[in-house]
Amino acid sequence: MAYEPYIVFGSIIAIVLGVLAFYFSWKKFELLIVLFTLSSWVASAFYANAAEWISDVIATGPGGYIRGVMLLFVGLLGLITYIKRIPEHKGKISIHLIVLFLFLLFSFASTFYSIDSSTTFIRTSLFIALFFFLLGLSSWLDSEENFKILMNTLFNVIVFLLVVNLIALFVWPSRAWWWNTSSRLIGLWSHPNELGGFSMIAYPIILWKLYATKGNAKYLVYVTLGINFLLHVLSGSRTSLLASAVGIIFWLVLQRSWVKLFALTFIFVIGGFVVTQLSLASFGRDDGTSLFQLSERDIIWEGAIILAKEKPIIGYGYAVESKIFANQNKFETEGTFLNLNSQQPLHNGFLSIFVGGGMIGFFLWMIAIGLPILFAFTSKFSLYKIYAIATMIPILISNIVESAITGYLSPTDVFFWIAWVVAGKLFVLENKTEVPTKSIMDSNIFITPKDIAPNV
Repeated sequence: MAYEPYIVFGSIIAIVLGVLAFYFSWKKFELLIVLFTLSSWVASAFYANAAEWISDVIATGPGGYIRGVMLLFVGLLGLITYIKRIPEHKGKISIHLIVLFLFLLFSFASTFYSIDSSTTFIRTSLFIALFFFLLGLSSWLDSEENFKILMNTLFNVIVFLLVVNLIALFVWPSRAWWWNTSSRLIGLWSHPNELGGFSMIAYPIILWKLYATKGNAKYLVYVTLGINFLLHVLSGSRTSLLASAVGIIFWLVLQRSWVKLFALTFIFVIGGFVVTQLSLASFGRDDGTSLFQLSERDIIWEGAIILAKEKPIIGYGYAVESKIFANQNKFETEGTFLNLNSQQPLHNGFLSIFVGGGMIGFFLWMIAIGLPILFAFTSKFSLYKIYAIATMIPILISNIVESAITGYLSPTDVFFWIAWVVAGKLFVLENKTEVPTKSIMDSNIFITPKDIAPNV
């Protein structure tokens, strides 16, 4: 069988790059963090920004394949990292990770009765790969140095993505402004709300860097914060802006920064008044609906709930999403933006999980994502823990009207799981349920924000 020269050459290059990536990731776990955090953006970067929408027959496209390979790669290296560190953690796995794995096992089993078994199998498999990365990340976070490396790596990723999206705004406007509503910015993402979600999760990381930075370098962090806010406003993502405000308020309350909290509240009130009175173009919608209108989401939710009641225990299969509306006449969705396929979200992450997994899957899911949040509020605060809280709470708020946390697809998914691991790991270390390394117990990682305030 003859092969084209470019296929052979491309395969050799791919193998060489794979070996190099494997070697350096083995030595530097933060490279896996970079690959993981960029996985959702890589998939979106291939978006054509044209007058096309998800059709009944969906081609995954190069972005989707690349994301899948990236997740499988970081999952494999994450599992190897966990195994390599067994002498340190004695093979113990934290309770929140165990519950998440139980949810994944149930989701994988749903492949056998799913209304879209192919989608359920693929997405569950990639979610399991994500789990192995999280397992490796949790075992790697055994010292204050590694916590700092994690946060600095996240900040560097945020800066990179902000810069490329800002550049696109000026040099590639046809790609940066959404085809459907030209006043809304998407940058190099695939939807304005995706850019908004990214900006939302960037705030806690930038704030952490601001508090961890001294001297004139702070001004560069302020510039980063300003760019993020600018892109966020231009996205016109109303939910993520509101959720971001809640997250920043949590940050300031837990930091006991009362003056800044008062000033920020005043700014939010004035800003909200200006937005509502001026009707800024980026926050408007083509159908002329009000600023607080749900854009037909309530119609979709009503139909999903009706259908979910038919399979309330085990659901229709993980990640089948709007495919539940196909081939039935019990609820009319004509006139909405809904497409009857598994890649069209239901615009409510909690509802998506319930539809896919029924009561069993939803119960496991809520325990899994809820435990680290409970841990964070029942133990001593630190900058790392406040970062985790200020990341997870806004994402869960957004999850009410968007599919912000359902797996691995969006930037909010990816960054939620990192904050989730941080919160769970800090609780484990603080309560000595694992055998921690001497370095972390001797560090100042568990001191309160009030203790470090004079040095900020």
